[in-house]
Amino acid sequence: MCQFKSGIVLKNGDLITSPFTESHEDLISMHNIKDNGNNGFVRVEYVPQGRVYEVDNYRLRIDEEITPEWFEDLREDIIRKFYQLIKKMIVNDKRGCLIGGQWILVKDADVGKINFAHIVGISDNATVDSIYGNAKVDYISDNAKVNHIYDNATILNDKRVK
Repeated sequence: MCQFKSGIVLKNGDLITSPFTESHEDLISMHNIKDNGNNGFVRVEYVPQGRVYEVDNYRLRIDEEITPEWFEDLREDIIRKFYQLIKKMIVNDKRGCLIGGQWILVKDADVGKINFAHIVGISDNATVDSIYGNAKVDYISDNAKVNHIYDNATILNDKRVK
């Protein structure tokens, strides 16, 4: 099972990810990547070892039986790219809206509305007024609060103490 945050590393150093899937096979298919048996790409995951917003505690995991030699020259650059990607997802301030993309809402984040986005988590004291469209929230925890959910928006896992 692919985990947050999944990616494909190409031999040229490109890191391919998507806010809409963590499936390596979907990423390969979306970008029409062909292997042809020459180890032209590597499936990777940048996995949190603690809370999802603790970016310094992530670890790179190679999701292959054998890691090609060329990958070792790219390892540190791929870790840097993943680190920057996750940092950009973190919201801990006031935002009028989040439309599309992949987000992590923490601390005192205060978001007016979310539409057609993938929310990895809402935690701490984060607050969202409304979630619309096909937005998906993987989990909500701690004292986080969502006031309204409309359309096909869903919260998959409510970890708040009731």
